[in-house]
Order: sequence, then C-alpha cells, then structure tokens
Amino acid sequence: MVFARALFAAPLGGGMWVEMQMNASSGSVRSGVCFSLEPYPSFRLIISMKKESFPFAWSVLLVLLALLHFPSHAQNHRYFPEVGREAVHQRALDLSSNAVVLMVALQPGYEDLNLLARLRMGLGAKTFVMYWTNGESTPDDAEGGSPGLLAAERREEAFRASALLGAQAHYLNLPDPGVVSRKGVLASYWNPDSTLAKLVPLIRSYAPDVVVIGGDLRGDTVQSLRQRTLAGLMLAAVKRAAEGKGDNLHPGPWRVQRILVQEASESERKEPGYDQIHPLWKVSYRSIGEDAGREYKTLRYQLPSWLRRGDRSYVQMFPRSAPAPKQLTAGVPAFTSRLKSLAAVVRTATGSEAKGVRSASLDAVTRAIDSLNLFLAKYRATLVGNELRVVSSWKNGLEDLRCSLLDVSIRYRSSDSLVTQSQIFYLRFTGFSSRTSKTHTRIFFPGVMEKKWAINESSTYEYDFAIPAEYRVITPNPMDFNVPGSQMGITRPFARNRFSFLVYHQDSLAGKDFVYRGELLLRSGPRRTFELLTPAVRAIEGEPVVFRLQNISRDAFEGSISLADSILNTKTKAMFLSRKDEVLVDTLSLSFNQPPPSGTSVVTLSLSGGGGDLPVVIRRFEAAVDSSSRIVLLSDIQDSPLTQAMHRLRVPFVRVNSVQPDILESANVLIVDRDELAGKRLAPAQVDSLHAWVSRGGHLLVFPQASSEERGSSLVPWASFLPGPLSAPDDSLVVSSENGLLAGPNALTQADWSNWVVSRSMWSLRVVAGQSGEVVARTARGNIPLLLTRKEERGRVTLVALDLASQLVNLHPGVHRLLGNLLRTSGD
Repeated sequence: MVFARALFAAPLGGGMWVEMQMNASSGSVRSGVCFSLEPYPSFRLIISMKKESFPFAWSVLLVLLALLHFPSHAQNHRYFPEVGREAVHQRALDLSSNAVVLMVALQPGYEDLNLLARLRMGLGAKTFVMYWTNGESTPDDAEGGSPGLLAAERREEAFRASALLGAQAHYLNLPDPGVVSRKGVLASYWNPDSTLAKLVPLIRSYAPDVVVIGGDLRGDTVQSLRQRTLAGLMLAAVKRAAEGKGDNLHPGPWRVQRILVQEASESERKEPGYDQIHPLWKVSYRSIGEDAGREYKTLRYQLPSWLRRGDRSYVQMFPRSAPAPKQLTAGVPAFTSRLKSLAAVVRTATGSEAKGVRSASLDAVTRAIDSLNLFLAKYRATLVGNELRVVSSWKNGLEDLRCSLLDVSIRYRSSDSLVTQSQIFYLRFTGFSSRTSKTHTRIFFPGVMEKKWAINESSTYEYDFAIPAEYRVITPNPMDFNVPGSQMGITRPFARNRFSFLVYHQDSLAGKDFVYRGELLLRSGPRRTFELLTPAVRAIEGEPVVFRLQNISRDAFEGSISLADSILNTKTKAMFLSRKDEVLVDTLSLSFNQPPPSGTSVVTLSLSGGGGDLPVVIRRFEAAVDSSSRIVLLSDIQDSPLTQAMHRLRVPFVRVNSVQPDILESANVLIVDRDELAGKRLAPAQVDSLHAWVSRGGHLLVFPQASSEERGSSLVPWASFLPGPLSAPDDSLVVSSENGLLAGPNALTQADWSNWVVSRSMWSLRVVAGQSGEVVARTARGNIPLLLTRKEERGRVTLVALDLASQLVNLHPGVHRLLGNLLRTSGD
C-alpha cells in the first residue's frame, strides 16, 4: 500500500524536481529526482532505502540537488582546498552568505576579476560568469590565429580564470561583430528574440540575487553601444524571468533583486575591499584577481592596460526606485518568515570569527543539519522558488563544511581528460582519509541514472567504497563535443562535460555521517578531429595550407589527406596516428595546374575514411613590395598578423625580440609590432640609437602601442597612441593619396579602403603640442589621425593606428597592398 506519493513534488531551481513514495508495509522509500536543463540532461533517480535510514537518504537527495545547482569546485584547489583551516574558513563563509551573483561580461577578459575575487573569497557569494561573446574580434596578443581559433582559446582562458576564482563560466556564444556604430547593425548580430530565448531560462536556472553587467573595455568608454544593448537585453530578460509559472519540464520564475551596471564615472559607488588582505592567503583580493588574469595569454598586453584605468564603478539600474546598498550582496537572499528561524541555526553553524578567520564546530553543524531535516519533514511539500534555492544551498554548504571539519579527503584521478563517446576510461581512487571510520561507506554515480554513462559495463550506480578502487567509466553515446574548440566548442555553453559522484558514509557515532561531492571535468570530441589552421590563404604557388589532426580514439588511425580542385594539382599525404591523444600538425602546399581565377575561390581539404571535407578559401590578388627593403620585425607575438602577411607578400625579413646594433645596421626598415612596448622601458640610449639610425635613412614603422604605459611616446617623443575613439569598419576616411608614403609600389584606389571588417581602428594618434606630422589618413568625422608620418633628416618615422591586423587576417587584398607601400624604405 502506498503511504504517500509525491511527498515532495515541487519544481526546483535549475529545472529540478523530486518525487518520493513510501510503502508502509515494506518500509522502503522510493525517491525520484528529475533534471531537465543543461548542463544536466533529464533523468529520473530512484533510491531504495529502509525507512529508518530516511533522514540520511533525504540528506543524500538534497546534496544531490545542491550538487547540480552549485557544482563542486573541487577541480581547482589553489584557493579552495577541501581540508584544513582554509577550507573551514571558506566553506563557513559560503554558508553565511548564500548570495548568488551572476556577472555578465561582453567577452572573456572583460569580467571584473577583482570583484569576483572579493565576492567569492571575501564575502562567500556563489559566482557565475556569463560571457556574451567569445571575443574573437579583439586583437590576439599571443599569435595571429583565425577568429574561430582565437574564440576557442579565449573560452579556455576564461574557463581557467573563472575556476581559479571559484566561479562557473557560461558561454552565450553570440558573435563578436567588432566595432558597430548603428543599433540596426548590432541587432542583426544579436537578435533580441533569440537572445532573450537563451537568457530567460539561464536566469531561472542560476537563480541569481544580483546581476552585475560589465562595461566595454574596447576603446575609450565603457558605455558603448554594445554595452548599452547588452544591458537593455539583460533588463528585459530579468523582467521576463520573473513572470509566468513553472512546470515539471522547465525552471520556474525567478525574481532578481537588483542589477548593477558599470559606468565610466569615477564618482559612482565602488565595491570596497579590493586591497584588503585575505586573512589566510595573506594577499589582497586585487592580487588574487591579477593571478586569475594571468590565464589570459591572448590578452597579456591589453588586460594590464585595462586594469590600469582603475577600479570599476557600478550603479544600480534595477530597481531604479531603490537606493544601491553599500555592499553589493547586502540583504540577499531574502528569507521568507518560515526560513528565518532556520537561518539563525545555520548562522550559528558557521561559527565565530577571529581576526577575519572563521571557525566552526562539528556539533553546531550537525545540529543545523538535523534542524534542516526536521524543517523539510514539515514543510517540504510547500516550499517555493527562493525557499528551494536557499534550502538546497544550506544543505550543500552544511555537508561541505562537515566534510572539512571531519578532514574528509578523497584522492582520485582519471586516466583521461579527453574522451569520445562510448569510450572507457578509468576513475581511480588512491586515498581516503577522515576523522571517521571507513566502514559503511558507499559511492554513488548520479550520471548512471540517465542510462547514458555506465560503470563497469553495467547500469549499477551504487557500490561499496574502499581504497584503492578503480571504476571503468563508459561515456555516453551520443555525447556533447567541445573539441575541437574552434568547430564544436564555440557552440557549447560549457567548456567541459561534468561527470559527478557522491561518496556517502554512515557512522556509528552521531554527527560523523558525511556526503562528499566530487567531479571530473572532461573535454570531449569525435574519435578523430580534423581542423584547418589556415582557413584562408593567398592563391599563389606554394602557399601552405596547415591542418591539425588528433586521435581521441584508442585505435590507431592510418589514412591520407588530400588537397584537390579542378585548378589544382592534387596533393596527398599519408597520415598515421598510433596512439590516443596523439596530435599531428602538417602542411600541404597549393600547386596550380592553371592560373587561379581572380578574387575568391574555394578548394577542398579531405581526410580519407569518412573523416570529412574542409573548405579552404583561396584569394588571388596582386601586391608588390619595394625590393630594396631590408626589414626587421620587432615582435613578441608568435606568428602575428604582420608576420603572416609578410610571408604572403614573399618579402624577406628577420623577426627579433630586441634590437641589437648589428641587426639594426643591416636593415633599412624597422617595424615595431602592436603593443611590443607593453611592459618594456626603452633606455634613453636605445631611443637615441634608433633615431640616429632613422636620421641616416632608416624607416621606423610603429603599429599601435596603446597597451604600453607610455603608449609609444618613449619611442616617438612627438606623438603617442590612445585607446579609442572606436571607428567602425565602414566609417569614412580622408586619405592623402598624394602623400609619398602611399605613392608605391602599389597604386591604391578607393576599393582598397572598402569592405573592411571588425574596425577601422580601435586606437587613435595624438601629436604633442608644438610638434607636427603629416596626416596621411584621418576619420571624416572628428578628423582623428589614424596614419601619421614625419621625415627626420634622411629617414622617416611612421605611426599606424589603423586596424590593419584584422584586415590582414581576413586576407583583404587592398590592405596587403597598403602594407606593401608602408614597407618602403624612407625615400619618397
């Protein structure tokens, strides 16, 4: 006879709900938990248990719910250890807060790392970061990869930076259009209807109390059209997320308490405490944020320059009628009247604070868990949205804190970090220590409930736990792939696939039960990946087409790759990958059997054995370079757009990391690549030597140095680069075509200045008062100089603020011709 059915049947945050039924005659309880929103696919969990173990079983269920709403951060122990004084402090702090903050960043690297460190480690808030775009249009400080490759790398850097700060990253994957000056154009990239369709369930899933919207760091103002559009869409999504009703398939309505948005004014409210020293790590929250920022190798020059602008200012945009609190998380979450007495018990469990360090007692935590179980027995059938989130968070936090107080440490590792579907890997447990007995301990695999993952070639999801232990894990089929990042990863909301487990222990001593949450974060891809590293190349004989293969399968792969088209002599290479995770990067070169057609064509790169075909864009154009130019490129950017372009132009050059006198004397053109001076200080003697070389006939060609502290003025005292104002790619230019700098060897036409992408410029030039230079190109609106040159005796100095790099990556023919002219020697 069924004693009770749907004992707890309310929808939970994150698209979760639970059904429980109890048979009075057998004393068993059957509990079903369903999950329906990414990253957790829909499944039903059934646990059978004796009724005398019901409180502990309920504990497992609630931790499972909390596990899915607030995933374990066990993958990064740098600032979030599991045991010890630091762990007790952080977990007690988390439990005392329960606030959830969603930070929205226009792209990876734009998130406020100092604020994230302060919120998570200083205030104990749960933090999520949503990246609006993948930042593919922001220049690459590491190399000159295609936009897809750059987007993939930025996502990976964001994943590592957010994990270091204990935050979870979510990617909206909207396109990064570059600089846009018109609302209609931006709306064509960020369609309001489809964007809101993504945002509303995301807000309901994460259930944030506070939303923080960052600014646009590209250019000279954080309040760009992009930021204003993002803020408007987020406000609309927050209002829509609070409407309607929930059901068993979708997360219910959620009411965000406040939205703050970054503003440019330094007089607005700032979050205090960045320079406060963490009581245990003995470094400031600012330093911890900077530590996370070092994960951004593709922003290694630009990010420090953004941070030098000072701490960010935020104002409250919703609700407008209420004043902004002094502390961002003040007053959240809001407790209903029936949660207030339980909140007092939980607060007691978080312990006392001495010199900023929290401590807690096992007895107090146990009493709080017991009180929570009694509360659930009384009210669980009637709990609603915010109550469910708070209760799940308390349960999660109390169990985590109890694990730390009991010194529960479980050491485990995976045989693989990159998997494919229907593949076996090994989850190995090598250590288990705690201040409890080791008997009556079991391990539970929630993912096996989906009938997708499997353990030891079976659907069994619960095992006795002892050390050492090894489990054969079989991955799902089908499986969401995030590798290669440039093909599959940039469409996924998460950078990893999560495989979770629970270790639960019932002890003979009261208060020493525990539930330990663990997880593996896995990359996943097809059996073999096939990726084009040069998606567009110049249509000339011998031009390299570079590709990458990776074998994720445990089987060896033997096949061939061919480059073919009616205008090509077919090129084929044999390929052999002998082992799992082996990576091969190789090249096939263009060989024409007839002159390629003018303009753009497409040829095919094919992998045998059904490995797929990839289109290769080839573009034929004419561009000449002064044959007398002896060029040295000063650049720390590996394979920068300038490096690639000069290879395409077949111009010989030497790339160096520093300018030595012997190298300088052998050259008549010296190029200083973008942001080469960032983090460097040129000695006065070096500057004097360079200008002496110029006066003897050298041509010093300087690309944007806006990320350096002196913005290029140490090298060129009469002018400097400035960030912004932004210029859209279709903005009109006034060009002095008669200037000798543009006279040859290529004849430039209006078409060479048309069809640019990303931007005309993200920088500008400023001439020092009392100095002068020839303005070769300037904006039609505002007369902002973007290309300056000046004769110095027999030589010349030229400064380029135009966004040539984006055009060179896009193989713009006219910009290659412009570069060919700029590479001239100093003579007119």
